[in-house]
Amino acid sequence: MMSNEQLLQQEMLQLLESQGFQIFKQIGHGAFGQVFLVHHPNLEEEFVAAKVIMNEDFDINEWETAGALSMDPYQISPFIVRNILAKQFDKMTVILMEYCNIRTLFDLVKTGINLPVAMIRVIMRQILQGLSDIHSKRIIHRDIKGGNILMHCLPGSGKVICKISDFGTAKKKKQGIQNSMLMSKRGTNPYMAPCIFMGNDQDLMKADEKVDMWSLGMLLYQITTHSFPYNPHNDFEIQQFMWNSILIRPPSITDNNLWNLLQRMLEFDRKGRISASDALAHPFFTSAQARSEISLEQYQLVQVARDAQTSGDQSISKFDTDPYYILSINEVQKILGKIDSQADNVKNQNFNQQPRVQQQLSDSFLQGANMFGSFYQQNLNIMPLPQIQQYLIVVPQQITIEPQTEPPSIPNHQGPQYQIPIVNANYTPNKTYQGQPIGNQQYIPAQNDQQFGQINVQASSNPQIQYSVYSQVQVPYNPPKIVSSKPKSGSPTPNKVYLQI
Repeated sequence: MMSNEQLLQQEMLQLLESQGFQIFKQIGHGAFGQVFLVHHPNLEEEFVAAKVIMNEDFDINEWETAGALSMDPYQISPFIVRNILAKQFDKMTVILMEYCNIRTLFDLVKTGINLPVAMIRVIMRQILQGLSDIHSKRIIHRDIKGGNILMHCLPGSGKVICKISDFGTAKKKKQGIQNSMLMSKRGTNPYMAPCIFMGNDQDLMKADEKVDMWSLGMLLYQITTHSFPYNPHNDFEIQQFMWNSILIRPPSITDNNLWNLLQRMLEFDRKGRISASDALAHPFFTSAQARSEISLEQYQLVQVARDAQTSGDQSISKFDTDPYYILSINEVQKILGKIDSQADNVKNQNFNQQPRVQQQLSDSFLQGANMFGSFYQQNLNIMPLPQIQQYLIVVPQQITIEPQTEPPSIPNHQGPQYQIPIVNANYTPNKTYQGQPIGNQQYIPAQNDQQFGQINVQASSNPQIQYSVYSQVQVPYNPPKIVSSKPKSGSPTPNKVYLQI
């Protein structure tokens, strides 16, 4: 005899199948719903996650929050799990979301393996960027924890992206509210901020987006120490910790910048707690040590992204071309073991074995489905990707240069030296070249003792041709993007390359 839970799951599966979905497996479940890995022939995405919840458990706030977060193109905010479509039925609601093909950050933590500080830095930078994007839309997540940080690797990219998920408890500030607002007690106790945890279930507490910073700070503490500053299963101990308002430095945290960041995120007074945007500028992320710990593999993955962008790949984001945000799949596999990023081989095992559904059956879900701002009519048009602005690297003698930015002064920073170029070793490190570069091949930038990238190339008569001739690198303050621009005064100088930090 089937249990009530099994009967409910069967009903959810039947609903999805009736709407033209191929169902591969369950990938998540909780108190308010279940999540399945599915395919629909009319969606751009090959695999999506379908969250099915009972209508009485559905919160319109989650629907509206998802809409606000899904309006921006992926390239603007890649560190948030995006909702694609949603539709409400008689008893249940189905929400389609991005499928993240690696496990959660909690799975990474529970291995008990100490993560390198450089790896922690990239993970935190990605999450903080996502949180900053969320807060910029006046949204407070209220349940940041390892289980709600999903990891995804686009097949063939070699990179892992951490994505904030589950906005079921999120709250949106109303227009006109600048600072704090009244909130009910929501979230997960070990990660809950003091102003929320110390209240009771019936009270409304005054709080703001800094509750998310406390939660992320406690997650950072857990990632770093594999523990909490209290017994996470004992509410009385958590309460005592908050009453005492003392955070003791664990012996395992030896990095001073990391400890300072933790102190600022776990500030007991929310008014003094650091914001997500300010945290991104903290020395833990911007110091010389942080720069020196960027690996050669991170630079190589950046170069691959830049090459793809030059070739017209519009899916490349600014974060793909910034080594500070690059988390290598190889580093994650050192912790979790071999990862198959192709939906756990589900495509090879199941995808071609199941018959394609009828077209008219496929359309039944899409007709009238909410696309978080628009409704499906005849053709499913997912939000278009923006055009990536292309910059000329070579400055011809007569051309209007956009954008008209001044060449910045570039401070001299020392860093590790790598002896081999990314693509080709035909050029000698730290040498300035004259004449025609080879094709569109790109090399690691050269740097002398005084300033970065004194590189000369022959001006091209064809403004569409882009050249970039580089060799060895000493890590700069911020890895530059090559961009032509006007000098401080006068016309652009032929054969001159300007750099934008």
